[in-house]
Amino acid sequence: MSAEHKEGFLHKSYHVLFVIYAPIALVSIVISFLSKAYIPYVFSVAFLGAGLSFVLACLMWWKFLQHRSIITYEREAGLPYIIRHQFMLMYLPIVFSSMGVCGYYLYVKYVRILSEYQETAPQKITVVLPLKNVLGQPAEDRTQVGHAFGALYVHHPELASKYHFNVIDHQNNYSDNLLERVITSTNEGAPYVVCAYSEVCNQLVKKLDEVEEERLPKRPIVILTLASAMDLSLGKNSVYRFHPRNREDASVLAGYATRENMKTASFIATDDSFGRNAAKEFNEVWQSLGGVVMEGIYLDSVLSEDVASRKISEHFSTEQMPDAIFTSLYQPVTQALANLSQKSNLLLGVNYPHSLVLKLESEGGDMSRVIVSLPLYKLRSPELQNTGGLFTFLTLKKLMEVDQALEQDTELTFDDAWWKYGGPGYLTFERDGQDYRVMMRAAPFDQSLYSQPMEPANVKPQP
Repeated sequence: MSAEHKEGFLHKSYHVLFVIYAPIALVSIVISFLSKAYIPYVFSVAFLGAGLSFVLACLMWWKFLQHRSIITYEREAGLPYIIRHQFMLMYLPIVFSSMGVCGYYLYVKYVRILSEYQETAPQKITVVLPLKNVLGQPAEDRTQVGHAFGALYVHHPELASKYHFNVIDHQNNYSDNLLERVITSTNEGAPYVVCAYSEVCNQLVKKLDEVEEERLPKRPIVILTLASAMDLSLGKNSVYRFHPRNREDASVLAGYATRENMKTASFIATDDSFGRNAAKEFNEVWQSLGGVVMEGIYLDSVLSEDVASRKISEHFSTEQMPDAIFTSLYQPVTQALANLSQKSNLLLGVNYPHSLVLKLESEGGDMSRVIVSLPLYKLRSPELQNTGGLFTFLTLKKLMEVDQALEQDTELTFDDAWWKYGGPGYLTFERDGQDYRVMMRAAPFDQSLYSQPMEPANVKPQP
């Protein structure tokens, strides 16, 4: 065979092979791009290629039979037996059949197993929490939030093991980067977002509504916790909340203070949507009960404890002190509150961390004048002391139980399942429109609050 003939034969052969296999590769690339199934890509190509090779071998064998009268002259040409048609008729079916078997083996062992793994892989949940503030200081609730995750795996290992938590630190500050991370997590298979803190979560919910469908094909369902503001954007099959609200918190504290004949009140609140709404709710309830509201103070959440305490001391440096000071904070101002407790009654909101209340006692605060509000439980336990940690645990557990119910009953909507499943039996709460109302109680702080029964204050929330 001349060099020119060999070159033409090779050129034609590679041309045919390219025409045959190039579409396979292109189709596989398109499928993998659209489905994001990058892992099974190589095995899918191998299986498709092997299957087509088997068909091609059968076609070649048939063509050999059709042209057997012509190719008998190959013996006269002195061709080696290994490239004669007699050998190729036997060899090609064996080779390409083997390729088909290997391709099927790859499919069974890898592609199908990987797809089954993806179906049984832990469900992803995006959890957006404040672990540090924008200055890098640890958040006060961080330890209790960690205990909440630990309690899930200790007390409910079978349930918790079915889920993977993508934890995002929002640093108590909304940013475009936070939105992008939530979008990425959602597009990677996390249909739920659990978000803590009113200010950040409310902004996140509004921004998610503005995201184009191309960037976020399926909007996640957002569950709010550690979020007490009354002006949160809740919606059916989109945004829910499971946490004590400012309205009930303010009602029980104002009711207790009124029964104790306190006439004037002021407030200390965080300067964000949570704190401003808490102060608004308290002032409205206090005035409706006949009390007088004095000027309060808002504190930036990033202020150091020393600076925040100094601002509080300066604000309440006048001789005319209010009978009660409503406090709606999540940052420490221990020394200032300890000093104020010697002059006035402190009404500590439900979100004030239990660890800071204990620290207030160690700093010399008059604990008989420190009034705390707590959710109304049907049992008493030291594990219920910290509202932040407890409701992080309860919210995640409720969401997982709702998701399990949806898997078992595909006709259920998320909204139906949310109101039907996952409510803790030891907590007194009820539905209030598209929200929950958690029943509260108020009393002077004492550890016995967690071991002795106590009835809630007979003060109904304001409409």
